[in-house]
Amino acid sequence: MLHRVRLELMVLAAVAISITALVFAISDDGTKTAVAVPQPGQDSEQVTSSQGIIPKGAREVEIVGFLYDPDPVRVSVGTIVAWSNSDRAAHTVTADDRSWGSEYMAEGDIYLTSFDEPGVYVYFCELHPPRQAAIPGATAGEKLVLGGGGVGMQGTIIVE
Repeated sequence: MLHRVRLELMVLAAVAISITALVFAISDDGTKTAVAVPQPGQDSEQVTSSQGIIPKGAREVEIVGFLYDPDPVRVSVGTIVAWSNSDRAAHTVTADDRSWGSEYMAEGDIYLTSFDEPGVYVYFCELHPPRQAAIPGATAGEKLVLGGGGVGMQGTIIVE
């Protein structure tokens, strides 16, 4: 008798899990949510939109397979760069110096920003950072990014 009750409870739990998964699958309408949020000290022009769409003329960087694609990216001053997360895993887009960046981005989320000054901007995923080690004899703060292994995510924007 006890065995039968356990079996019935297991079947009931499996049905409940299946129904929950089906509800979530049906409710996903495929829309993308922008997570562009101004950070403290960030120019109001840096975050350009929170409308959930990639503006016409923006340069898209897809987050796919724990990579930023393409990398590096060359843009002109003022061009909007749009990162879209195509991974099931959450990611961020965070400036190496943490002066700008996204919140956690779920699959389908988009982060938008633009750059007002020419330069090379290195960014990474806070959840999957690249491995770093101090360079022997380096001054304080200098680091060397080590490759190989893991899922360290890093990208570069070259603004001309």
